[in-house]
Amino acid sequence: MRMKEISVIVPIYNVEKYIESCLTSLENQEFDAYEVILMDDGSTDKSRDIAEQFVAKNPDKFKLFHQENAGQSAARNNGLKFACGKYIAYVDSDDTVESNYLKVMYEMAQKTDADLVFCAFRSVDEEGNCIKEVHENGFTPGVIYNIKEEKTLLMMENSVWNKLFKREIIQNEKLLFPDRVWAEDLRFTKKYLAHTSKCVYVDVPVYNYYQRSGSTLHSMKLERTKEILTALDDVSDFYKKKGLFEYYKDEIEMIAIQEIYIYTMVKLIRSGEMEQMKSIRSEFLKRYPDFKKNKYITRLARNRRIVYELLNRKLYVIVKLIFMIKD
Repeated sequence: MRMKEISVIVPIYNVEKYIESCLTSLENQEFDAYEVILMDDGSTDKSRDIAEQFVAKNPDKFKLFHQENAGQSAARNNGLKFACGKYIAYVDSDDTVESNYLKVMYEMAQKTDADLVFCAFRSVDEEGNCIKEVHENGFTPGVIYNIKEEKTLLMMENSVWNKLFKREIIQNEKLLFPDRVWAEDLRFTKKYLAHTSKCVYVDVPVYNYYQRSGSTLHSMKLERTKEILTALDDVSDFYKKKGLFEYYKDEIEMIAIQEIYIYTMVKLIRSGEMEQMKSIRSEFLKRYPDFKKNKYITRLARNRRIVYELLNRKLYVIVKLIFMIKD
């Protein structure tokens, strides 16, 4: 039996409509040295039955484990306990991957001995149609970046599913996904980056992120929006304990500008939750009073820069109209 180089951890909870496509895409990889750790988080639909079919068909490749419903973070953490690969990949059970997903990520990791490989991805609708391709600007494919020298690495996409991690680093540094909180990917990825010395980008969209109407991100519960503030506080505290906060202060602040001031505030404006938006804005200003001086503001994409300027001028009606037209 060939050694498993990559362990793919897939949390599963009530995704009977999507899981077969996800697991089929993982089954059809142009790469052999991997295992898929399926963590059933107490599903009550047919998700577990579908997963068992893949295990029965290919027991060397698919392993299924169960836990009482405890959330996606717990499923990922528990999945790591059963993983034996040198590298860890996280795939969400309602997404799919291209057939060369593991191949291109692994080859880059082997070529460069990277601590982290990250790739471009596609956002797709429920019919599988590409909405847009998301590429990381500012990084040359195949070039080895050290976060101490290239601090903008900290501002890469927060998601864990378009990345390949070293299991040794996760385990040695005791990095865990926090239970039942918002923005767990942001917390995990930013903390992991602090322990890397080699990061490499693959500019090939090999992961398909499905934006479905019932997904957690799409339906973002309004009462939980303040948890993004807590997530950034968590990251800031982590870097302070490491004695690294001042060195990465601008980058952490820019993450907050993107995630809180722009994304979350716009989400609330579009939902008509103006009082909550004002509350979020107030909390943001307490933490980042000098955010307008951030050196990365000029790097914002044109459309995002326009929204940023409108928010600064409190022209919220115009922001809402822009997105109504866009929709």
